[in-house]
Amino acid sequence: LGVFDDQLNWSLGHIPFICENIEIGTNNDIIHLILLGNNEGEGQDETNGSFGTLEIRNLIIGTNTKIYLGDTTNLSILGNGVIENNSSFILYGYINIRDQKGTTNIALLNNELLSVVGFGGFSVQDAGDYGIHNTAAGVMELEGYSNINSNGSELAKSAIINEGTINTHGSLSINGQFLKQAIKNENNGTLEVKNGSIISVY
Repeated sequence: LGVFDDQLNWSLGHIPFICENIEIGTNNDIIHLILLGNNEGEGQDETNGSFGTLEIRNLIIGTNTKIYLGDTTNLSILGNGVIENNSSFILYGYINIRDQKGTTNIALLNNELLSVVGFGGFSVQDAGDYGIHNTAAGVMELEGYSNINSNGSELAKSAIINEGTINTHGSLSINGQFLKQAIKNENNGTLEVKNGSIISVY
């Protein structure tokens, strides 16, 4: 078990700066890392329940790794950065991937398990090529509230391209114009709305 705020957990010997890319578990390590915050050097405030904000450029999660985003944590992917998940990413907090407009990025590439729990969620703003690509081995269990928008991006093809399994248990909102289908299942990918959850496309 580790925390983001401990410099001993990082190969460069310091807590990652906002401008740096982060790779976790790329050596097939089994890691349980609680992401807290690096916004002005402050992490999660246990005394008053306020949010800590973790701001980074790109996040790559290696295999055999389990990452938890705490329920009082905001993770912001800055500029045109992306997330690539190759293991288990459990979201109790919230992810904001922003400023993708004008890029050919896949903002969130999911190759294994991404689970949104409770009131957690994610937002992809100004989607590039695709907001999410859930590959054939990818499983997404989505509670909470999540949103993907194109905001006039001329390159936005689809909010979600899904080749794996997506189950929604909360609210998923997609808005804006896309060149293809807003949600596109390919190669036997399945998306199911569970337990009275809502998918809104507008």
